[in-house]
Amino acid sequence: MVKQILIIEDNKDSSILTEKILKHYNYETKVIGNSRDALTYCKTHTPPALILMDISLPVMDGIELTEQIKKMDPYKNTPVIAVTAYTDKETQEKALQNGFSGMLFKPFTPNELINTVQENAAENPK
Repeated sequence: MVKQILIIEDNKDSSILTEKILKHYNYETKVIGNSRDALTYCKTHTPPALILMDISLPVMDGIELTEQIKKMDPYKNTPVIAVTAYTDKETQEKALQNGFSGMLFKPFTPNELINTVQENAAENPK
């Protein structure tokens, strides 16, 4: 069964690269470039196996967006990985305390991405 990964990333180059790597490994992907569209999408779609969430998003940052998504009953157990260039301990702690399942630091290698996805993707969802 093909697992769907939701990529919430406002940087087009980053989202294209992430999507290309995941598709190479036979994952189905959906890319959304801003928090407003991501929130709307989550309200109207079944949860994916995993969400890759950029922390620095316009309108609403990834931490706040994750809090909002996790309040939706179907999404409360959906794993969300923070994808960020912020490597400071404060950001990591804040992300993990606010609903993130883990962290993936930019720049990442294809192997780091795939290992993170394989370790965190939910078994049941699409």
